[in-house]
Amino acid sequence: MNRRTLLAALAAAGGAAGTAGCLQGFGADPGTEPASSATDRPADDGTTEPATTREGDAREPNALDPDWNPSGGPVESFAVGDRDAVAFPDANQPHDVTFWNRVDRERDVRITVVDGATDTGRTLGPVAVPAGYTVELSLQEPTRYALALAVDDEPFGTVVVGREWFDCNDSGTSYGLGKTDVVDYGTASTLVYCARPEVATTNVDVTDRGCATDSDASATLAYDGERVRVDGTFIASNPCHELSIATATYSDERRTATVVVDATHPDKACQDCIGALDYQATVDFDHDLPDHVHLHHRDADGDTERVATTTRNDH
Repeated sequence: MNRRTLLAALAAAGGAAGTAGCLQGFGADPGTEPASSATDRPADDGTTEPATTREGDAREPNALDPDWNPSGGPVESFAVGDRDAVAFPDANQPHDVTFWNRVDRERDVRITVVDGATDTGRTLGPVAVPAGYTVELSLQEPTRYALALAVDDEPFGTVVVGREWFDCNDSGTSYGLGKTDVVDYGTASTLVYCARPEVATTNVDVTDRGCATDSDASATLAYDGERVRVDGTFIASNPCHELSIATATYSDERRTATVVVDATHPDKACQDCIGALDYQATVDFDHDLPDHVHLHHRDADGDTERVATTTRNDH
């Protein structure tokens, strides 16, 4: 199912569940921060009716929110980010965001996209969007985004797209731009099972040995393509120890990989000092990258200490 078909199906269903047997509609993403203050209200028969918009909207004050029903569009589509920079692209598909100008006149829409990993922003537009038409963004790189909206040069609120929507499924979120607010029409996604990350290979090399000037181990972690790279210093009882990756595991429940570096006591004479072993290590993954990585050092007593952690959204 292509992305246009996905969003067209969402439009026809107004964000409801179960469109065409291959989409699942969701309510507001817990990570979103729409500007709308409207809430659902009880109907006379005890059921719940859709929320009305705030006073001053272009529609009648007591009218119900219409189903998602743009007249046409998008009048312009923007691609944000570089797909060539995405590790495991099949497991991290783009996420589309569509904004519908649901008032009865043309308006200029400007969107400032802030990348949550880098805190850098890019301003798109302004785009002249006729009454009833849409403008669309395709977010190409998986991370958390803040989309700051301005309509006719007036600030209109900010919505947030969470990292969790970037997986192997096609997905899209739809918003309506009223006269004074943004209404969240929900997110739809295909329901294909996504393969989870698996540790493929590990490697560690000692790059320098010497006597420690302090007793604190240290390390830095970085995502590097389809692997995680480690640069660290291991503290041992002498500088002649050899290092190895004792374990490298992945927890699907927490989407976290845990890597344990261990030292082997040498069978030879060595300097009589506390050793500092600088090392580089890599952990390669299959299918996808973990969201979090924890690095531990194991001491001579078999105890482990976490010395570094990183989160994919930080890169």
